Amino acid sequence: LIFIIEGEMGVGKTVFVKGIGEQLGIKNIISPTYVIYYEYKNFYHFDLCNIENNDEFKHLGLEKFLIPENILCFEWGEKAGEIIELLKSRGEIVYVRMKYVNEGEREIIVKD
Repeated sequence: LIFIIEGEMGVGKTVFVKGIGEQLGIKNIISPTYVIYYEYKNFYHFDLCNIENNDEFKHLGLEKFLIPENILCFEWGEKAGEIIELLKSRGEIVYVRMKYVNEGEREIIVKD
């Protein structure tokens, strides 16, 4: 299962991913902004915020993560570009779009 999560800075993308992780029994999930991804047991949390171009995806070796028992979450999914087709061919994708409504409220749109 692959989550592509989009939304502006500070809207709660990492909080959303932490919620998924917690449901899987994973604690202490942190944002991988400066390392691109963190690996947990069958759960991979990617932050594409600092990806500049599609060539950078080649260095991640995404194929090794794309196996049925894994769950992948991509923050800043709007930067996924060309890898979306690879992801679609290897797993079910859930798109999550988060929008800031006000300080205590977000709109979350989920589609597959």
